[in-house]
Amino acid sequence: MRLLGTKTRSQRLALVGTVILGILLLCAVAAPWLAPYDPADRVTRPFARPSAEHLLGADDVGHDLLSMLIHALRSHCSSVSLPPSSRPQSAPCSGLPPDTCAALPMPS
Repeated sequence: MRLLGTKTRSQRLALVGTVILGILLLCAVAAPWLAPYDPADRVTRPFARPSAEHLLGADDVGHDLLSMLIHALRSHCSSVSLPPSSRPQSAPCSGLPPDTCAALPMPS
């Protein structure tokens, strides 16, 4: 079976993965227009069940989970696209094992 010029199973899987990644990137770029609500706004009662208005329901504060998920995808894609040297780090030795971090001199 030839699916868009692919011959082997690994090529078909690569094509499927590329399509899924492309859809996710499009969702991330279009997040402000796709998300039905602002993720910071309380739009319903806490722990609301999924409904036609809130497809994934609500969290413990009343935020729409679908909107939060779409906007989280956007922030995740933007942080992954940054080179490692420019990513914000929470600590000078983040990503290192704890014993290595303790041995490093800390800036004052």
